[in-house]
Amino acid sequence: MPARVLALLALLVAVPAAVAPAASARTIHFRTPTNGINCYGFTGARPAVDCLVKRATWADAPRPADCVGPDWIPNQVQLFGRQVSTGSCRGDVGPLCVSGTLPCIVLRYGQSMRIGRITCTARRAALTSRRRDADREGFRVSRTRLATYR
Repeated sequence: MPARVLALLALLVAVPAAVAPAASARTIHFRTPTNGINCYGFTGARPAVDCLVKRATWADAPRPADCVGPDWIPNQVQLFGRQVSTGSCRGDVGPLCVSGTLPCIVLRYGQSMRIGRITCTARRAALTSRRRDADREGFRVSRTRLATYR
């Protein structure tokens, strides 16, 4: 098989089932007012949030040895189920707001958005996305800082 096909197959196998929205789920694309942080939210049985910090200055997540996709994105953070992870091995634009794709909602400072059991709140200092139940797993991210709650 060509290397590109093998890389695509490996990428598809590596992506958790929670990432793909179910038929009844909804995808929400949003960003901060400065457009510095872009996110996808997936509603449904296992809600998820996947955010990209465009010009992050915090320490890069190391590329895992099993990342066979064409691109390693160290400045991306995800909350799927109860798991928070940093970095993404992907071959697409991910949560980046790109013209001609899903409408990208601006989450204004002080506003919150509910995505299933997850609430994301934009502040001037950072974007916070946390589960509203149990241990409140999630993350707080800005251009200069990343904090995870696990």
